[in-house]
Amino acid sequence: MPLSALMAWDVRDRELAVALLVMEEQTSRYGHDLAEVTDPRREGEFEVRTMVDLEQAAVEDWQARNPKPGSGVRPYVVHLGSSAEDHLNEAERDGDGDDSGGYADPV
Repeated sequence: MPLSALMAWDVRDRELAVALLVMEEQTSRYGHDLAEVTDPRREGEFEVRTMVDLEQAAVEDWQARNPKPGSGVRPYVVHLGSSAEDHLNEAERDGDGDDSGGYADPV
């Protein structure tokens, strides 16, 4: 970004941008303080844990079922909440299966 564009921002926005840059420089790719993760005295204090990203799993399941979607098809994830079955039944009654109203984040 050119300096002239940055100077067009107000003081608060410039300070927030600089603070974000500093934080990113001092943070490891996994979100920990870089000074801690590179300190040899901390060896053995970290472990790897896993979790299932249900949103990513839904996308991967869809991709496996649709290896060659039609031209221009852009899948997106909709959170159905705890009443997913009720939502699906409602969509079937409506006949479209889509209640996004045209607003959704594409995958």
